Amino acid sequence: MKMCVWLLIALAITPKGGESSPPMGKKLHNYIEEKDSTRDEQDNLVTRKERNVGQFGAMIACEVKDLRSSVLNGYGCFCGLGGKGKPLDDIDLCCYVHDNCYGDIQRTKICGPDPNAVYYVTYRTQGCSGCRGYHFLWFLGYGNSKCQKKLCECDGVAARCFKSHFSKLQDRYINYDKSKC
Repeated sequence: MKMCVWLLIALAITPKGGESSPPMGKKLHNYIEEKDSTRDEQDNLVTRKERNVGQFGAMIACEVKDLRSSVLNGYGCFCGLGGKGKPLDDIDLCCYVHDNCYGDIQRTKICGPDPNAVYYVTYRTQGCSGCRGYHFLWFLGYGNSKCQKKLCECDGVAARCFKSHFSKLQDRYINYDKSKC
């Protein structure tokens, strides 16, 4: 009888689909990070943190098929890291709103005390630029944490903004001289 009980317990806690459980002594977040890793074109292991910045680019590419996110990096006064002055056009305004959205996350510390968390915390999307909702078991893949959800929403709003204003993109603001801002 005891053997049957132990067998049932063992079957109940064994991961499905042949996945292995976290090795002893390994922290859960490291295990989750490994399980949520992919391989890049050169077949190198790419962790969640390394591909986070690419999530925003992927949202943009999905929403605006003809726009590479690299064109936006350095566009106007606010696209890319940093920003000052006034937005130069509607595309730059999308970046301005996105910067402020990230700034709100940093100020509220919803992603923790590290202000750079906005650049490496990943999230789960739904469609091109939608976001999975909050779920208290987010770390098991059932949704997003509050931090992840907010970051995803910031990126989604910006991606949809670029889609709305793509036709207004001006070549003169690509790689714009920030000293003019």
